[in-house]
Amino acid sequence: MDKKRLLQKALVRFLSGVAAIGLILFLAAGTFRWWNAWAFLAVLFLPMAAFGIHLLNREPELLAKRLDMKETEKKQKTMMTLAIPLFAAGYLLPGIDFRFGWSAVPLAVVIFSFVFVALGYGLFVYVLQTNAYASRTVAIQEHQKLIDFGPYRVVRHPMYTASVLIFVLSPLALGSWFGFAIMLFYPVLLKTRIQNEEDVLQAGLNGYAAYQKRVKWRLIPYIW
Repeated sequence: MDKKRLLQKALVRFLSGVAAIGLILFLAAGTFRWWNAWAFLAVLFLPMAAFGIHLLNREPELLAKRLDMKETEKKQKTMMTLAIPLFAAGYLLPGIDFRFGWSAVPLAVVIFSFVFVALGYGLFVYVLQTNAYASRTVAIQEHQKLIDFGPYRVVRHPMYTASVLIFVLSPLALGSWFGFAIMLFYPVLLKTRIQNEEDVLQAGLNGYAAYQKRVKWRLIPYIW
């Protein structure tokens, strides 16, 4: 894929994401006068835009991998199907919550959540800079090598650790206990994806079984 086509694909995906999440949040809230939502969109999408530009200019192949969302594993397709209503509810509920004033999340908790959502995206960027094989889909890539340094020395799936920080804490940044309760199911869903991914890696990636013995934790140190 040449840079022009890659830029077009990236722009469509990026603008679609901004529009989809923005519409869900503001339509559910029934107003644009919701500072949490504006701050959330800025924290989520401004770093994403900056990093996307960096990848386009410096590592277009990695950007192309990140834009590929076609799963081939049956279990992964099922997981993605289940994830759609979970994420929809996770963003709809905070808007409805704001409209009717159900939650009273302390400002300190909101700020804490925004900080860790940003840190989650920072970890995501760190993982991508460490692992050129990182993609959205579960598959062994041609000439793929085991990555066991950087964040991979701490947990086996740091990309998913980053996603937990971002998605689980997003509803709290938006000021909703109800949305937070829904998104607590995300790590449970992620557990199935990780277990299937490890089966694929064990079967097709040289040295992965030994790596599993060296690095005990999959997602969160001392927990799982």
